[in-house]
Amino acid sequence: MPVDEDACIGCMECVTACPEAAIAVQAAGTSRGG
Repeated sequence: MPVDEDACIGCMECVTACPEAAIAVQAAGTSRGG
């Protein structure tokens, strides 16, 4: 399931639940400066 950049606030909860999600979160979070 793709990361919704508008919904992602960089809480990192998804990374804690699934370390592999870190790549997607970093890609989406970086564009939001967070």
